[in-house]
Amino acid sequence: MELHKKIKAAVKDLLYLLEQDYPRKASIELVGNRYQMAAQERMVLYRGVFAHGVCEHRIRTRWSEASAQHECCVIDCYNVFITVESYLQGRLVFRALDGFIRDVSGIYGNYSFGEQTRRAADLIVRALRQQSGGTSTFHFYLDYPVSRSGEFAAYLREKMDGEGLSSRVEVVKSPDMIIMKQHARDLIATSDTVLIDSAECCVDIPDLVFHGIMGREVPDLQMLMKDDLPWLRSLL
Repeated sequence: MELHKKIKAAVKDLLYLLEQDYPRKASIELVGNRYQMAAQERMVLYRGVFAHGVCEHRIRTRWSEASAQHECCVIDCYNVFITVESYLQGRLVFRALDGFIRDVSGIYGNYSFGEQTRRAADLIVRALRQQSGGTSTFHFYLDYPVSRSGEFAAYLREKMDGEGLSSRVEVVKSPDMIIMKQHARDLIATSDTVLIDSAECCVDIPDLVFHGIMGREVPDLQMLMKDDLPWLRSLL
């Protein structure tokens, strides 16, 4: 799905409501109904559109080559892998207004370790190696309730060892809580908004994979909206 004119008009309407402090969920429903948007289009609004102040903070939080070095990179594993796998499977993946790459698949609860995971792992490990300048350890957190997490964790340990990259892989009940409490000052790999808003610096691994490894571009809300939003243009 391309980000077409209907999406552009809907984004402008939604931003107006958000800037007036209208409730987010009700605003998305209102705008979605007005433009008769399908579920996937509404998910673009939900996962991609945020008020000016939110976007400004997150854009400044994103890791770049000019960012301070971090010894440890903490990876919100399913968040990262689902986005990369969604792209490999031909599902919509896009750049949100806050600069982070997100998918609209909503498959978290049905995620299962498989062949696509191995394809994604090859790309992700290449991206980690490429950006690992000051990073000495990669710490993966997997959600215990997700099917085959133990098998996935064992695969990641073997994969990282085989690549000569120092890593720690843990399967835990609530990765988000652990990351927020124990790793706020580490480099966090995620597009989860709660984690981004609690972190000092976040790296967008799917962006490194798509742009840096695969040489591909994804549909981009920032580019779609920059001419209509002076505040966004000033941040890019």
